[in-house]
Amino acid sequence: MEPSGGIHDDIYCNSLLFEQDGRRLFLFSADFLEFEEPMAEDVKTLMLDKYGLERDCLLLAATHSHSSVVGYHRGWYTGKYDQRYYDFLTETICRSYEECAANLRTATAKIGRKVITGYYGNRNHPGQLADNEVAVVKFFDESGAAFAGFVNWAVHSTVISAARAWRCWSRWTSRSRWAPRSSASTGPL
Repeated sequence: MEPSGGIHDDIYCNSLLFEQDGRRLFLFSADFLEFEEPMAEDVKTLMLDKYGLERDCLLLAATHSHSSVVGYHRGWYTGKYDQRYYDFLTETICRSYEECAANLRTATAKIGRKVITGYYGNRNHPGQLADNEVAVVKFFDESGAAFAGFVNWAVHSTVISAARAWRCWSRWTSRSRWAPRSSASTGPL
């Protein structure tokens, strides 16, 4: 495996910071295959030391893209570890947290889930449902205007449009303070 010769598509990261009763939960998602456990542990320690964020209140999520960066993996078979990219990624996670913390606001979350069929199949389970449950969370400000949301669908690099995904959710509500970080490129790869 050789390093990429350029950028075909940018990769992105998104994050959410939730706060309820003084306790914070931070979700960071990036267009990666995975986050290795040693890196997750490094980031949890960094966030605890730098921001006082409890270790169990940091969630690192990957979109599970098989065609993304591998240079931040220390233990991968490729042998292409890049300390500069690893540092860039951990700094990006910190900057994302800081931006979220600076933009906390009161919001209502409406959550739903539904089994969706007909968009893809799983070659390992032909004719059977696999990874078909979609969970959607949409956030509303105090005036009732939607300003952010996220979708969780456990598929292998299969994406549906936002318009179709938003049609799939039903309404449950709760209130807490939260802050989104806009999609931001994780930089040149």
